[in-house]
Amino acid sequence: MKLEEARRAVQEELAATGVPGEMADSHTIGEMQEFLNLPSWTMVSPDGPLWYRGYAQEPEDKLARELGKMMSRLKVQHLVVAHTITDSRRITVRCGGRVFLIDTGMVFEQTNQGRASALEIQNGQFTAHYSNGEQQVLLRREGGGTLPAGGPGEGNGKQKP
Repeated sequence: MKLEEARRAVQEELAATGVPGEMADSHTIGEMQEFLNLPSWTMVSPDGPLWYRGYAQEPEDKLARELGKMMSRLKVQHLVVAHTITDSRRITVRCGGRVFLIDTGMVFEQTNQGRASALEIQNGQFTAHYSNGEQQVLLRREGGGTLPAGGPGEGNGKQKP
């Protein structure tokens, strides 16, 4: 069931609660009404954390101005972002290793327009893994600092072809 189909079903169910002889559970009705307000929730709004595309599309200098403040406020060191396919179809690093764009178009792999990939974060090392078996260390964190992995195009957002 798609979200809009679920919303219609809940609307129909709510309408039926006004029918004589139907039991109306006030807790359930409240939950259903809250579900219907889902599109207004920050989490799923176009500029909320699930759909905001600025981390992938904004120029880095513009993004960096607010990014540091937000990450400090949230007490996070890195953001892993999806829902915007990278042009290179590779996991891409932005903003000095603070942002990782991981949408490589996996659902388009059969048409050669994308590929399956994963970002592994282990012991301060960020490694891209691709469906063809390729691996690329993107970033290493050593002694509390962040260092580019050292190879050409690694850790700076400019990926190897």
